Amino acid sequence: MIKKYRFGTPFETEAVVKTMKTEQGTPEFGEISTEEGFAFTYRMDGEDVVYGLGEANRGLNKRNYCYISNCTDDPNHTEAKMSLYAAHNFIVISGKETFGLFFDYPSKITFDIGYTKEELLQVSCEYADLYLYVITGESAYDIVKQFRKIIGRSYIPPRFAFGFGQSRWGYKTKEDYRSVADGYQDNHIPIDMIYMDIDYMQDFKDFTLNEENFRDFPEFVREMKERGIRLIPIIDAGVKVEEGYPVYEEGVEKGYFCKREDGSYAQYVGRKAIVLATGDFSGDRDMMRRYCPETADYVEDDVYDSEPDWDQGFKYGGIYKGQGQKMGLWVGAAWQKSFPNCTMGAYWGPGPRNLYTNHLGLLMDRDGQRFMNENCIGPLASQHIMMLPEKKAFAIWDAGYAKHEAVSGDWTNDSMMSGDEAVVAAVASWKD
Repeated sequence: MIKKYRFGTPFETEAVVKTMKTEQGTPEFGEISTEEGFAFTYRMDGEDVVYGLGEANRGLNKRNYCYISNCTDDPNHTEAKMSLYAAHNFIVISGKETFGLFFDYPSKITFDIGYTKEELLQVSCEYADLYLYVITGESAYDIVKQFRKIIGRSYIPPRFAFGFGQSRWGYKTKEDYRSVADGYQDNHIPIDMIYMDIDYMQDFKDFTLNEENFRDFPEFVREMKERGIRLIPIIDAGVKVEEGYPVYEEGVEKGYFCKREDGSYAQYVGRKAIVLATGDFSGDRDMMRRYCPETADYVEDDVYDSEPDWDQGFKYGGIYKGQGQKMGLWVGAAWQKSFPNCTMGAYWGPGPRNLYTNHLGLLMDRDGQRFMNENCIGPLASQHIMMLPEKKAFAIWDAGYAKHEAVSGDWTNDSMMSGDEAVVAAVASWKD
């Protein structure tokens, strides 16, 4: 059962998608004070376990620490941090009494779970303007299910998608895929998926199958599935221009393709060529002035005037003096005709710095207009930004809140373990 309580004038976050009536009075659990902001206090039993708060620090049981929902992009996820990227103001108390609480409050809110006083759970925020949802059920699991229902359930990929997938271009026949599967299984290497690159298509056309090599395709899919392997066909970003090809004709008819300002289409014509994977040239002052004038001044002089560290291994930015490009030009290679060129950038190594790379969020110019695809971050974004009026851009992004789990996910990649924690983790991995 879920009961909704209203305090003051809440900001409508739209986190809860289900319409519910507002209860009168106060919740049956804990005590509430609105004299100085909002405060919820509950006296915990010694055996109570407190779960929740989404992407928060420390272990599953949140007791004996303080957590602050105040979204903070801090990569140093040490044990002492109280705020991380997301704010999931949902907790479950499981023990003598079992119930869940969701505090629908989009500003800073503090969860003191036995941190100040061991037996007290205290939730407080500056203003008494919020919705409080109290959830009771048969178990903690049941309470979580009810909560997910009112905020919207997130997409959960199929189990096999969490496994290992082999991906490589060049597999053209069913026998090629069987051979790959045999190689893995004969060597006792687990494999759950094989990705099918563009060679499975008919003449490299999206949403087609090679008519000669993939006859009886459904039967082949069943065969591989019986071996525990799913086939994952890719879709190419380019649609072939061909009269009579239904995908192309539908795209033209319904306006799916990008057009120039004059209404014409920009068509790419591919020809046979050798493409050099050359690395970067952001450490060569003359090449930057010639090909990337917008960002040339953002490279520090000591990068231009020093030799690269040839033993540094891979870093974003590659080899910075442009030797690969110069080699190609010496043997008569053509330079791309588009301008300006884009460097690879260097987020953490020598070369161009974060002054003009790695912009995230919804990108807007000074007039509030979106000016590029946000998937193109780093140096690609930098080239656009350097050409904007006043070279000025604004990044607008949404902090993680309870609702976003239904449509997105969290960044959980950072790990900053140190000291005893790191030793324990290392020893555990050696035992495995």
